[in-house]
Amino acid sequence: MGLEKVKHIVLVLSGKGGVGKSSVTTQLALSLSLAGHSVGILDVDLTGPSIPRMLSIEASKVTQVPGGWAPVLVHEAKPEENIGSLHAMSLGFLLPNRGDAVVWRGPKKTAMIRQFLKDAFWGPTDFLLIDTPPGTSDEHISLMETLQRDALPGQVAGAVVVTTPQAVATADVRKELNFCAKTNLSVLGVVENMSGFVCPHCSECTDIFGSGGGKVMAEEFKVPFLGSVPMDAQFIALIEEGRRPTYPVGTEVAGHDISSKVAEIPDAEDKGSLVDKYKDYTDLYSAFERLLKQLIAAGFRQLLENNHFLWAYSLRQTPRGLFERQLVLRGLCHTGIDSQASSSHSPHQPWFPGAPGTRSTTMPSQSVPNNYTFSPSDATPHLTINHDVAAELDSSNAFEGPEKLLEVWFSPSPDDLPAGAQPDGLRSVAADTWVSMLDMVNCKILSVLKSDAVDAYLLSESSMFVFPHKLILKTCGTTTLLLGLQRMLHIAALDAGFPFHKAEKADEIRATAIPYRVFYSRKNFLFPDKQQGPHRSWKQEVKYLDDMFDGGSAYMVGKMNGDHWYLYITSPNQAMTPPRTPDVEANGHAPEMTNGLAAINGTAENNDETLEILMTDLDQENAKQFYLANASAVASSKLQVEAEDARGKAQESLGSLDEVDVFDNVGSGDGAAQKLDETEALTTEGHALGTVVSENCGLSDVYPTSVYPDARVDAYLFGPCGFSANGVVPPVSTAGHMGTKGGHYWTVHVTPEPECSYASFETNVPGSQTGRTTAEIIENVVNIFQPGRFSVTLFEAKGKSADTSGAEDGIYKGPSRRTLVDPVKGYRRVDRIVHDFEDYDLVFRFYERDGWVGDKTARVGEVE
Repeated sequence: MGLEKVKHIVLVLSGKGGVGKSSVTTQLALSLSLAGHSVGILDVDLTGPSIPRMLSIEASKVTQVPGGWAPVLVHEAKPEENIGSLHAMSLGFLLPNRGDAVVWRGPKKTAMIRQFLKDAFWGPTDFLLIDTPPGTSDEHISLMETLQRDALPGQVAGAVVVTTPQAVATADVRKELNFCAKTNLSVLGVVENMSGFVCPHCSECTDIFGSGGGKVMAEEFKVPFLGSVPMDAQFIALIEEGRRPTYPVGTEVAGHDISSKVAEIPDAEDKGSLVDKYKDYTDLYSAFERLLKQLIAAGFRQLLENNHFLWAYSLRQTPRGLFERQLVLRGLCHTGIDSQASSSHSPHQPWFPGAPGTRSTTMPSQSVPNNYTFSPSDATPHLTINHDVAAELDSSNAFEGPEKLLEVWFSPSPDDLPAGAQPDGLRSVAADTWVSMLDMVNCKILSVLKSDAVDAYLLSESSMFVFPHKLILKTCGTTTLLLGLQRMLHIAALDAGFPFHKAEKADEIRATAIPYRVFYSRKNFLFPDKQQGPHRSWKQEVKYLDDMFDGGSAYMVGKMNGDHWYLYITSPNQAMTPPRTPDVEANGHAPEMTNGLAAINGTAENNDETLEILMTDLDQENAKQFYLANASAVASSKLQVEAEDARGKAQESLGSLDEVDVFDNVGSGDGAAQKLDETEALTTEGHALGTVVSENCGLSDVYPTSVYPDARVDAYLFGPCGFSANGVVPPVSTAGHMGTKGGHYWTVHVTPEPECSYASFETNVPGSQTGRTTAEIIENVVNIFQPGRFSVTLFEAKGKSADTSGAEDGIYKGPSRRTLVDPVKGYRRVDRIVHDFEDYDLVFRFYERDGWVGDKTARVGEVE
């Protein structure tokens, strides 16, 4: 997206056409420029683009640059005169002829707006003003959806609403304010345009449309009133003819002398650029000066109060496609926050819980309920389901399966938390608190599986694992994982008590915890052109991380022209550099870090090991088990078999008895309803079907309960296809040197569609604890999914084995590395790479199925 260098985005709205919205946008832009700010105008009034004419640049054309468009330059910055630059982008620049009509339906408008936001590359810009069409049309919906999904945290400041004094205009603008209220779009203020007419021959200002309607409306909706702007023939002459405003000596408006400085200078009106001539127009009233100050003050106030987006949820990308949900901005969805909110909606128009614009800190309707558990004992892992989010997840489109994987450590181990941290570290953070971070990533919590050592969050876009000392976040699709990193660090400081910097107190927005170390990795994407934000290329991701951390190292492992794997890693105890922020101190130095980092001097987990198997080109017959229809049939069959088995055992235990119809003494309607409810509960609930799939495909046997009696699985089957599962594996009693809070996990995600089939398996269960070799675990998993190709990465701490005497050429060959040399049955090894890091060994393998005749090419292109 081309908005990365934009600091603040302001929408200019009006409920009615002809109120001068584009005129106000132009004057705001020129006034901001005269105040020294760099400004951009994006004109999304596609059928009536007027910004090119307002700025007198109709003949200009957009310049094509690599990957998109460069906005048209209106005027350059003049630092010596405290004038900022001004650029503009409009469909008017792209039309062959000025008078060409734009006759487009909604889908084409939507595509054009998204392209404007993604492909128009704005340079460093203080304010981007978006001039919208009147009303609440498809353009508004598309704009809101795209900004909510792609804008950076805190980037959208809010909206300026324009009206005129007369009742017919204020009535329509009331609808616009209701629109903003329903979407939680902050209103920076109301501008009353055409508030009086200034006679060009005298000082009289006549209220031909009345006055005060905008102010009354602002007070009614409890939003700021920014000011009134009269009609002025001189401004029209400036826009239409390029003439500098001139007023006779003695001309006054509202008690202000507006006599022109250039009235007696011959030909002065024809000289200078638009912004130069506008200087004299700004002397006309103090209206825009006051308006501008209030706008900037309101914008920064909102940015300080809200460290997240100010939008309600729109269409949200799920692990397998799109939620079929309507925006609350259409007025179809409940906007309250009572806990029963979702029960009153149509199945196809549910209120989407957890909207990031909700201001309630308790979020009663968005929280993960803590009274729904599948476990009878608090001592064992137990599951909490967020039914509001889990309901009706749908996936029906091709999907980017390969995940982005972020692992952030805040101390070396769960037993070495720094002074001041909560006793349970990150696990002390409530599930509701993580919602704001996950909103920035674009995913939701489906359920939480808790244990004594780790909390496993099953997400709409993969998984998150929270340990006392580290957090692992794995997301797929077009999620913007790295955009949640800043918020993650803030939560670690504020709610978990880890050492922080960039602020005096942890509750300041700028406070960010200091990571002990950071890992970020991913496979090459299948559809790289669909990614958003910094994830459009590895180069951009590395830059994003380098801007946050000192001393990070980036690697590409594997073939450049084939399947490969990316890794970014920092060294232990690497302190964080000041985050990117518009108000960095003038001296450029980060404030002193608070005490606590020195306490992080324990020994890192010497059993740390992560195995990741990334599989593509799944066998399609075998992949049918991950479709809803197949799983429902299996579940129904299983229910019938279990019922017959139970009846047989009951008869056997009771002896020879006549068969009794248990529904004989009740109405047939009641019995049928009860039977139907039982069947539906098993065959339609995502978590129940997920459990059926997990057991049926063999995943539950990878770490069986016979060996791990306290192990638990949380699985979910999406409709019409797609599968996710988290497993929690508590340490066995023979773990030896492991910390008392040690715990392990595994996670699986499956996209079975033929055009994008993909499955991933990841675990940190040490190979030494399973009693099986790493190669045996790999064979077990591969047999479940039967991929055409797959890669294996094994990260292994060097300190996990006390015996390093077997090192050759200075490279330690641990037990897992040796077992990985073994072949995987039915597959041939195509690639074998070993990396020797300071405290970790990395083993990478790539395999291809024997006799596989599929497409052997790899999607390796990325957007630069």
